[in-house]
Order: sequence, then C-alpha cells, then structure tokens
Amino acid sequence: MPKTSRRTCSSAHGAGSPASAVRAATPDVEEDPIESAADPADLEQDVILRDAIDKALATLPDELRIAVTLRDVQGLDYRAIAEITGAPIGTVESRIFRARARLKKELKT
Repeated sequence: MPKTSRRTCSSAHGAGSPASAVRAATPDVEEDPIESAADPADLEQDVILRDAIDKALATLPDELRIAVTLRDVQGLDYRAIAEITGAPIGTVESRIFRARARLKKELKT
C-alpha cells in the first residue's frame, strides 16, 4: 500500500485496531510506480490520480475505508477481511460495496 494510503487508512487508530492490522499486513514497497515512471507526463497523471484517490478515501467512514483498502489495495479475500475486522462476511461485502459506490461518486466530481 502506498505510504499516503497507509496514513489515510490508519489515521486516528492505535494498536489492536483493524487499521493497525492493515499496517501489519502491509510490507514496505521497495519500488514506487510513481517514482519509476519513465515519462514525466505519466508521472504527473499518476500523482494527480493518487492524490484524488487518497482524498476520496479520506472521506469514507473508517469501517468502509478499512474494508475497501484491505480488498482493493491489499487484495485480501472477504474471509480474511472478516477475520481482521471482526465483522461477518456479509457485513464486509456490504461495506466494500458501499465504499466503492461512494468512491466512484467522489472521483467523478
């Protein structure tokens, strides 16, 4: 997970929270795709997109942001997310669905 997304997901949470589980499951990324972009135009576009995504994620309530980050950034399956968050699988599915809908709406504006 990029450092900016990690900060967004983990803000206002201490050890033992679902967000701390996200941090623990996130290895430090050796190569940042933005830093390795060959074309300056691509680099600028990637930075703009990353910033927009980070801002949109910051608008989500914690439970939605954590669920969608674990699924769409970390690639965890629903069962693993349910274990990390302590929520039933159906609740995890609902949170991810609602988070994606809000992100889509936020990113279109």
